[in-house]
Amino acid sequence: MNNFDDFVGQQRNIFLLKVLVSNCLKNSLPLKHTLISGPPGTGKTFLIRLIAQNLERPLIRLQGNNLQRVDDINSILMNIKENSIIFIDEIHAINPNIEELLYSAMDEKMYSLFLGQGSNSKIINLELPPFSMLAATTKITQMSKPLVSRFSLKIYFDNYKDDEIRDILTNKINVLKCSFTKKAIDILATISKNNPRIAINTLEKMVEFANYYNIEKVGKQELKKFLEKACIYKYGLCAEDINYLKVLKNYRQSEGIGIQSLSTILNYERSHIEEIIEPFLLKKKLVLLSKRGRVITTEALKYLDDYSLN
Repeated sequence: MNNFDDFVGQQRNIFLLKVLVSNCLKNSLPLKHTLISGPPGTGKTFLIRLIAQNLERPLIRLQGNNLQRVDDINSILMNIKENSIIFIDEIHAINPNIEELLYSAMDEKMYSLFLGQGSNSKIINLELPPFSMLAATTKITQMSKPLVSRFSLKIYFDNYKDDEIRDILTNKINVLKCSFTKKAIDILATISKNNPRIAINTLEKMVEFANYYNIEKVGKQELKKFLEKACIYKYGLCAEDINYLKVLKNYRQSEGIGIQSLSTILNYERSHIEEIIEPFLLKKKLVLLSKRGRVITTEALKYLDDYSLN
């Protein structure tokens, strides 16, 4: 896929990018520095590759957590060509010292190269050709305000709707050349947590399951059997979600449990709980946040009872 019209979801953002990219091509200009933020698995990196393809310009991809020393960025900036695209994935993870070097490069197309050490050191100011800085992050709150402000265009990915997930699944099914009933696709869409990556991962596992059991066409019953074996429940909740809810249920008399206690009991990193497990459970009102911590809701208690997951 190399056409913006083929990108499912995020239509307001896609329309804006189509206009900007068209203008860049007509006038041989670089795209404005662009920051895309949103949850994992929503297509941020894919969209940036699509931007580069439509601009027909070289894409230099970097990983934020690998940019820790000045040398990590020196060779990149010293060798960029006019209208090149530098893409930093998970930009929130770059070293603050690197971040400061990017300011003048993004603002003024100037880069200060430090040579030598101590009294023999000197600074050479290099003029950079016009280029585009594109970045993606799942943790925009961990980025400094000065860095965020350098991006003229800021795009936030909204949650996907069930019908958009359904379209993504249908497209992937056509690529995989497998057969699913409409009802099976509908069910897959409702257990994706409105996340394209989760939807596609679950689909691919179902295809492997179907191949193993020589299932020619996946229907409701075949999918139900797979979901039971994979321990995937209503809304797409999985084992770690259920374990989380069980802990809250055990502490429901205490009017809440703190995040650190949860982390210790579940043996999950705090960041994993806050960024991966909790957002969807909060959205579905299966858990509430109180002054004393996390509290299970009556909806979640009924959920556990309905599936005999107590």
